[in-house]
Amino acid sequence: METTSSDYEMQIEKEIEMVQVKDLENPNQQKINKQNKASQNKKKDQQKLDSIAQGNQTPHPQGNANGNSQKKPSWIKFVPNALFATVMGTGGNILVWKKAEPALNVSPTIWKVIFWITFGQAILIALIYLAKMIRYPEAVIMEIKNQIRINFFPAVNIILLIFSIALIPEHKTLAESFNVDWSFSSTLDVTFIPIVAPLLVSIPAGKLDYNDIGWFFMAFGLFFWIIIMTNLFSRIAFRKSMDAKYFPSFWIILAPPSIALIGYLSINPPHYWDHFCDFLFYTSFFHFIILLSLTDYIFKSPPCLTFIAITFPLDAFAIASLEYHLHMDNIHTKRFGWIITIFSTVCLGLVLGLILVIMFQGKLFVPENKKMQCWWWKTKSKRDKKTIN
Repeated sequence: METTSSDYEMQIEKEIEMVQVKDLENPNQQKINKQNKASQNKKKDQQKLDSIAQGNQTPHPQGNANGNSQKKPSWIKFVPNALFATVMGTGGNILVWKKAEPALNVSPTIWKVIFWITFGQAILIALIYLAKMIRYPEAVIMEIKNQIRINFFPAVNIILLIFSIALIPEHKTLAESFNVDWSFSSTLDVTFIPIVAPLLVSIPAGKLDYNDIGWFFMAFGLFFWIIIMTNLFSRIAFRKSMDAKYFPSFWIILAPPSIALIGYLSINPPHYWDHFCDFLFYTSFFHFIILLSLTDYIFKSPPCLTFIAITFPLDAFAIASLEYHLHMDNIHTKRFGWIITIFSTVCLGLVLGLILVIMFQGKLFVPENKKMQCWWWKTKSKRDKKTIN
């Protein structure tokens, strides 16, 4: 028995020595194992943080024992600030029908009705988001830190500018109060759309006889239009592909040249059409044709608030088309003005209807990273699963 026990101990010692030799032969193995454990721990921590941010944190064991589970957060917590972009779309439609009054001889009642609907919509969304700021301030802070969501906060300033333009010249004093107090702040905190707000400022600035201020913002907007368009096409051509759900926001490229044309006619004292107006209009028209040719990609995108990004640029292009008709004044430009005016209004109605459908399905006020499927597009192909270049 003594010999067998001693042999067993010798065998164990040999195995220990072999393990030590292997460790010496692979000195980096322990580091690799530590790195793998650290990465696994980081993933677990990130999953916990995501669950907390979504309001899906598992209840405490004592709560389960007592039969009291943690309450789910209210839908107000998940109200996105992108809702303000819906007011931009309906507000832009106010300006379309107001311009159609002299261009197409339509009744002013149309744009006045749309104005009060938009005003009520803006008040309702502002009250809902104010409730979110009071009850869930941490959710608002998360949107401010998000490099995509933060772009929608300047929409509040743009909405005030739209109301200012709509109230001129009937209520010039009230429009001036909107414009002077808010226009300067609209250029501070935008990333992808810093050119839209400054160019929009030039429209009421010219009508309120602030031509110098209008030219300042016009120069600011046109300068950054070139820079941001260069970065955008650089990303499309050479960098990571754009996710399908963000493709509708690509329509924002239609807004800068259209708004620049309207603003230029406002701050240019003679208010006459020159070759620079031709350049801006045909640039807008070129963007419009390109975007129409890519319409099929929109149906590959999941239904979400991103679709509202189509409405405001379309409204801006419709106003530019009506300005073009006032300059040319022939039957062809009049027909095109009617077509684009009705088209922009129909698109606005369809997008708002889509948002209402999403809301009634309970898919609007949900965490941002919750995936949504394209329920309107039955055909599936390999291209549907890929991102859009």
